[in-house]
Amino acid sequence: MFKKKQDVKDVLADRLSHDEYVTQKNKKSRAFLWILTTSLLLVIGLGLIGVYLSLTHPFFHVEYVDVRGNHALTDEEIVQAIGIPEGQNVFLANTTQMEEFIKPLPGIISVDVKKVLPNSLLVTVVEEFDLGYIDVEDGYLIVGGDLLIKRHEGELPEGTKNRLIKISNARYETLAIDNLVTEDRNEQRFLRDLIDRELYKITREVDFGSEASSVRMLVNSNTIVEYGRPEDNEYKFMLIEKLIVDTREKGLRAKEIILTSGVNPVIVTD
Repeated sequence: MFKKKQDVKDVLADRLSHDEYVTQKNKKSRAFLWILTTSLLLVIGLGLIGVYLSLTHPFFHVEYVDVRGNHALTDEEIVQAIGIPEGQNVFLANTTQMEEFIKPLPGIISVDVKKVLPNSLLVTVVEEFDLGYIDVEDGYLIVGGDLLIKRHEGELPEGTKNRLIKISNARYETLAIDNLVTEDRNEQRFLRDLIDRELYKITREVDFGSEASSVRMLVNSNTIVEYGRPEDNEYKFMLIEKLIVDTREKGLRAKEIILTSGVNPVIVTD
């Protein structure tokens, strides 16, 4: 069977139709390419603006330094060692160099500095530090933060005493260098929990008493705390801290805080 011969007009019409199709397709391709190129340029431009703002805008200047894990060194001593210049950008902060600045400080075992967006640094240190002391006949036994007896001191300056906790009546078998300050697990847990609280910084004495239920503390050099059994420490420590702050805000001084009289604490003020 033979195909019908196309008319010249039909051939021209078909060719025009094909050319129009190609033209339209090319236009669409160019339009798509233009949109794609414009979008990429826009994204790149916004990215560059974002980088510029993150490196120059005051919103990203280091404003806060959160120091954790320190017991002997103060937050101020550690922050001062870092030496953060005014207007330090958090993205440009050299945390490795900051760690090297902190390591020479007394008692530092390890340090880690992290950036916390948008404007903070988190400094975590591990210290070797003196926790307290025990009175003995020929001087003092110094207790470390690991609860081990570290050394004997014949004399202890008053300023050093005021920075340490006097530990009395702990349940130990033998007082000797490298021995634990107490063999009682509840007493150990009490001291370790205390180290991690703000209350530690103002505690001057811990007396574990002759019975397990008679722990007594001296805080702020003039507030006696009848603590009771060395348990539920997190709750009790938080309660003591809150009571001290509340009485101070009211212009009062807590002479005694009693946690052993029942469900609710008793506060004796001057």
